Amino acid sequence: MILPEFVARWNEKRIKREITLRTIFINTEDTIKIAKKAARMKMRKARISPIPFSSQIGIWVCKERSIIWLLGEKPIAIMIRNEEISKGFRDFFDQMWEMSRKV
Repeated sequence: MILPEFVARWNEKRIKREITLRTIFINTEDTIKIAKKAARMKMRKARISPIPFSSQIGIWVCKERSIIWLLGEKPIAIMIRNEEISKGFRDFFDQMWEMSRKV
């Protein structure tokens, strides 16, 4: 599968550039284990969502770019380059971050 290789290379570049990654994981037994491992990584912070739900959808926000991705049978990603949309996603994330619990 290409995704694990991509993520590994992306993480190496992110750490070299000293970019901190914050991730909110969904509240399931499996993802809590992954969140604990992620929280120990360099330049990475992890929290657990206060809302128990399951989803294959994620959103990445970096500067003016928002990437909405779906991990399904045929993974797909949509990139939106718009400062206002990214700010909206970032504000929502910050609110969820404050409500989420530490790993």
